[in-house]
Amino acid sequence: MEIDRDEFERVRAELDELRAEIATVRRRGRWIARLEVVPTGRRLAIAGLTALMLALPVAVSANHVFSDVPTSSTYHKPIARLYGAAITGGCGSGRYCPNSAVTRGQMAAFLNRGLGRAAHDHGATFGDHWATLLPASDLALAVVTLRTGGGTGGTGHVLVQGNVTAWTREAGVCPCELSMFLYSWTGEASEPATTIIGSTPSPDNNDYRGAVSWSHLFTAPSGTEINYAIVARVTPTQMPTATFEADAFYSIQATYVPFDDQGANPDLPTTTSQVLPFGTSPSTGE
Repeated sequence: MEIDRDEFERVRAELDELRAEIATVRRRGRWIARLEVVPTGRRLAIAGLTALMLALPVAVSANHVFSDVPTSSTYHKPIARLYGAAITGGCGSGRYCPNSAVTRGQMAAFLNRGLGRAAHDHGATFGDHWATLLPASDLALAVVTLRTGGGTGGTGHVLVQGNVTAWTREAGVCPCELSMFLYSWTGEASEPATTIIGSTPSPDNNDYRGAVSWSHLFTAPSGTEINYAIVARVTPTQMPTATFEADAFYSIQATYVPFDDQGANPDLPTTTSQVLPFGTSPSTGE
């Protein structure tokens, strides 16, 4: 149900005026007589406005997280997202205090919890003739550790990007399948990415090579350190020998972002009292 904000405020003001009139008449013991002299059109308006106001609290005034931030508020979604990422826990007692001033210290705390951070690793499998990438087992080729922002108890996101290039100078080893996927120590994994290293040597390097890259946006608990890895393997037509060079190069980057690609977090619990712990007292207003 879509409610116009200006219309809602007008209706609420009208009903407040009517309530005040009824309260005045009641105090004088003449509320029935007073109502009878109200014009018919106004009595119908009273009935209609009352019915509308009774219906509005669920559609407009319901609170998602904080008791002083109704779903009708212009700032409801941004505040709910900050709460979901554990960047803020409100000002205490299930409230956000949306009209209170923010100190420079509190601003620093917000930014520190919310701004991105990154980790990176890269390397090569020089001289091992793909020994670590052959299909005996999937290998966590590169691992980075990244701490997510926010306090504990919320949800953030980590964008991980991985790249693997593998090559050999030995004829007959390929066609080869070079595959990789990205993995988080939380148990979440990306879809695999695969390419084929052909049997025709590259004219530039006179070798057989291929490259594969992939990215994945992981959901991550806020305020925690998590490992992310490239898991890769090469599946050759025949096993390479030790007489030919065959190497791989790889890199991985992990970047924390508080919100997903839609600008939101997973659905929050519908509560008006729960406040996430941040190790700071509610009086700090963070």
